[in-house]
Amino acid sequence: MIRYALAAVSDICGMIARMLNVNELDSQLLAHIDHRWRKVHFVVGAAMIAWSRASGTPDDRQLIDRIIELVGIGALESRGDLESPEYCEVRLVNSTDSEA
Repeated sequence: MIRYALAAVSDICGMIARMLNVNELDSQLLAHIDHRWRKVHFVVGAAMIAWSRASGTPDDRQLIDRIIELVGIGALESRGDLESPEYCEVRLVNSTDSEA
């Protein structure tokens, strides 16, 4: 019984840690996004490489999900299917780039 309770507490602590790292995830992702269209696949890969130099690398799915959330709240715009990072592109909202 205690083992299950400890596992549940560990799961909850992990969820809280992931929630607290959202700003860190955003910072790392946004460091690789500007006014030009970038493949989500490229952004995630670049963030994972940069992250691995500093500390543990987050899961690629976690980064893709965060990009989807950033698009959802209007921080980024996308074109293509966000669930296919090798084909979808993102950029900052209100980009002055003439490429549409």
